[in-house]
Formats: sequence, structure tokens, C-alpha cells
Amino acid sequence: MIFFILFAWMTGLVYLAFLIIVFVGLLRLKDSPLVEDDSLLPTVSIVVAARDEETRIGRLLDSLQDQDYPHGKVEVIVVDDRSSDNTSSLVNHRKGGSLDFQVLRIRDGETPSGRSPKKYALSKGIEITTGEVIVTTD
Repeated sequence: MIFFILFAWMTGLVYLAFLIIVFVGLLRLKDSPLVEDDSLLPTVSIVVAARDEETRIGRLLDSLQDQDYPHGKVEVIVVDDRSSDNTSSLVNHRKGGSLDFQVLRIRDGETPSGRSPKKYALSKGIEITTGEVIVTTD
């Protein structure tokens, strides 16, 4: 019985210490300064692997354009991974907008044998990025 009571007290103390650590962390988070000068923000490269995504790529590109990160600091590289539809032409129609969209096309037979086509497409897209931060999505 005494062992159970000691165990319960120790568990309660550990839980209390955890709550204090989280609370102190949250208080310190409020003191973090926001970056008000856009020139101090890092450049971001977003690499999108897409294959036969003509019905969905427009919504993704719209979402990327709606982000509030400074558009001059963002590049979007869409890697068209052997699509048989109009994925790349839909992205090409977006060029000249507020975001810098680039299309990199992977052809049939280009992927080395034994390598995942999607991983190959992402690695080819990453090779041409210029951003300090790289984000991948599909």
C-alpha cells in the first residue's frame, strides 16, 4: 500500500514538472520577436512532384499563391513526372503571376532502374532549387 502511495506521489510530481516546463515554454514563446522586415526572411523553394494531376494541380497552386509569405521570396518547382495529361501545360499557364512557377519534366525511361519514380522526381526538382529552405509536397 505504501509503495502505491509513493508511486502515485512520484507520478504526480513528474506530471507537475512536465506542466511547469510546458507553461514556461509557452511564456517564452510569446517573447519571440516577429520578423517585420521581409528582407530578413529566408528564401523558400517548394518542390511539387505531380503525375497526372490536371484535376487537382490548380487547387494546389491556388493554395500556394494564397500564402502570406512574401512572393518574391518563394519559388515553386513543379516536377511533371511522366504525366499523360495536361498537368505541365496548366502550370505553364500560371507563369507570370505573383509566384514564380517552374516546370521540370521527367520523360519516360529517364528514371534509373530500381529507383522510385517519385523520389527521382523530387531529387531532380531539389537539384535546381535556389531557396535557403526547401519544402516538398505533392
